[in-house]
This record gives sequence, C-alpha cells and structure tokens, in this order.
Amino acid sequence: MNIEQLAAVGLQGDMSRTASISHNLANVLTPGFKATRIMPSGFSLQLSAASSGFAPTFVPAPAATTSIDALPGALRPTSTASDVAIEGDSWFELAGGQGSVYTKVGRLSVGRDGTLLGPGNLPIMGDGGAMHLDNAPFSVSATGEVVQNGVSIGTLRRVRIEHAQSMIAMGDGVYLPGAARVSDARAADTVRSGVLEASNVDSAGEMVRLTETVRHFESLQKIVQGYDATLEATIRKLGEF
Repeated sequence: MNIEQLAAVGLQGDMSRTASISHNLANVLTPGFKATRIMPSGFSLQLSAASSGFAPTFVPAPAATTSIDALPGALRPTSTASDVAIEGDSWFELAGGQGSVYTKVGRLSVGRDGTLLGPGNLPIMGDGGAMHLDNAPFSVSATGEVVQNGVSIGTLRRVRIEHAQSMIAMGDGVYLPGAARVSDARAADTVRSGVLEASNVDSAGEMVRLTETVRHFESLQKIVQGYDATLEATIRKLGEF
C-alpha cells in the first residue's frame, strides 16, 4: 500500500467521522437521542498481523464501525403530564414489528384502540405486556405505575441493557438491540412525570471533534499533494536523462 492509498483510507475515515458529528449536532435537541461514534479498526489489524508472525505489510483498513454513546441525557421539564423519563440507565421496552425495541423517550399517548403507546406509535410494555386504557386522563407514579380513574393499569417495564453501545438506531429515539442484550428485565429505576430525557450530545465537544477532523483531513490532503508533486518532479528529472 503506497502513501496515496494510506492517505485515502484516512480521508475516508475523516469523512465518516464528519458525517457522524453532523448527525449528532443535527439531533442535539432531539429527546432521547444517543450520540453516535465512529470506531476505526485498521491499526488493530496491523497489531494482529504483527503478533501472528506475518510479514510487516500494510493491511487495508475495513470500514469503520458505528456505535452509540449510551450514557443518559439530562432530564428536561415539559408542560405535558404524559411525558415521563427514567432516573438512571435503564430503558423503556416497546413492542416492535420483529420483537422488542428500546427507548429512553417516555412520550406517552393512547392509540385509537386504547393501547398505551410510546415513540413511533409503538406499544410500550408493562410488566404484564401491552397496557390498554380508556379515553380519560392517566398518571404515572415514581414506581412506573400507570393509574387511570384510581385504578392501576400496569407498571411500565424498565430494563437494563448490557453492551448498549451496540444498539442500532431506528429513528424517533427507538433502538434495536443489535448485539446488546437485556441484563435486568425488571429494573426499578425511578420514573419522573412531566419530563423527558434530552439528547446526550455535547455540542461543544462535537465542535471540537469537528475541528480536529477537518484539520486532520487537510493534513492528509497536503500529504497527497506533496507526494504527487514529488512524483511529478522525479518523472521530469528522469525524462532529462
């Protein structure tokens, strides 16, 4: 692999990081959004090859992998009583078309058939499954209990997830489990009403990452330009003989 090829790998990585940062900044005000991170893996391949006794040759880096930053965001007050959020790192469970999906967005509503819904109009799960309400106001207690007309309808299921960084974003603050798995199916983190969990994107930190990425991109461009200039000068010299 020559210098231009190595620089091309770096430039592609910078473009992927720039897209990730732009996506994060565009969702800085999106409730429950988790920042994405680009994880390069090229250098680990070089170390693996060296430790295996292979000749020290360059290995083309594969496409970088994307993960999420699963840390909770801040809890922001809203003017809606049916908005709820979890104090802690557990997630609400929703019934997706192909199985359970998860969210930190407790924006609740009641469907036409009375099913209690979360984001994406997906049924939000209670300890006994989906919950069904009448067309009347309801409240959610600190223990996640949904109460309507003085009657307990069910308790919002909260789950803890292992390797949550491997989850896959579906949009609307909803995540497929991916390679993650539920480690506690009956988490008891406190539920707060009248608030939503905000995005965990640090806009200042993202701007710093963007500046670093742009400068790195420019440096690689200069390497390619310098290599091309040297190659052109060498060919010109050879032509003089």
